[in-house]
Amino acid sequence: NFKVTVIIFFTLALFVYLFLSLSKNFSKQAGKKQNECAGQINNVLLNTYHNFIDIKLYREGGVFQRVFSEINSAFANYTKKLYFIYTLPKSVLELVIIFLLISFFIKNQGINLQDYIAIFGMYLIAIYRLLPSAAKLINLKIQMSAFSFTIEAICELIKKKRINKKPIKKIKSSIAFKNVSFSYHKKNVVIKNLNLTFKKNKIACIYGKSGC
Repeated sequence: NFKVTVIIFFTLALFVYLFLSLSKNFSKQAGKKQNECAGQINNVLLNTYHNFIDIKLYREGGVFQRVFSEINSAFANYTKKLYFIYTLPKSVLELVIIFLLISFFIKNQGINLQDYIAIFGMYLIAIYRLLPSAAKLINLKIQMSAFSFTIEAICELIKKKRINKKPIKKIKSSIAFKNVSFSYHKKNVVIKNLNLTFKKNKIACIYGKSGC
């Protein structure tokens, strides 16, 4: 039935378009918040690890635990919302399809029961074969929106690195270090006024005790 097929196809296409349009901003914001919470969780864990002795001495473990629990709850909440959006399309698509088929056949009551069941069953089989792929494509599109914040942040970092990157000059004869000093802190000077030359196409070996 060409008419029924066209109506179902365009109705589902319209549903998919509207669903993706309405869920785009929500999934993007939820993904952004989830990403921010993940970063905050990492910061709390790192700060707890690096300041473990001070936390124990000042008995501030409860503060860190409370902060971690709050951020972790927020992270779980945004994850739950995104998971709900991921699983929603399949259920809604099934309801829309059944509603469309029933609506059409109610209008065409001239069809006898045997033909009605046969046609209805044929459409259901065809649609349910296509449904998993359609739902998966919608989910992937929603996930792309949810992770767009991360992708944009990575692209921005790559762009900045490309802008700041200076071309390396070709070595003509040697690389020379003149009065080079290095320190982790002002008092802890590791290298002081180093003068060293590495000649092109020559092998140099720097050796000494581990950590020196």
